[in-house]
Amino acid sequence: MVIKVLNPDYFVSSISGKSLSPEKTQLTKFVEAQLPHDISEEDMADTASKTSNAMNGLLIVQALAQVSLKGSMNDLVSLFMTLQLICYFTIYGINLPSNAEMYVE
Repeated sequence: MVIKVLNPDYFVSSISGKSLSPEKTQLTKFVEAQLPHDISEEDMADTASKTSNAMNGLLIVQALAQVSLKGSMNDLVSLFMTLQLICYFTIYGINLPSNAEMYVE
């Protein structure tokens, strides 16, 4: 793991008033894998690979479902909105033609 300080002026000593020296702006440390004692690194990599494949598959299924249902969903939503307008014509104060009034009542 490499930690690099981009702006050393943020780190100013309260005693001397000097900022962090350029030699100390990069810190390199080795961090061991932090796994539970009973799980090996290979098992964790295998589980992560399977989870990644499952998530990618679900993403593809969702995209295909969205593409295949788009036309019918637009028709369904437009039908719902039209029925809503017809039901609330009297609230909106819209004058209906005489041949349509018999269907609303």
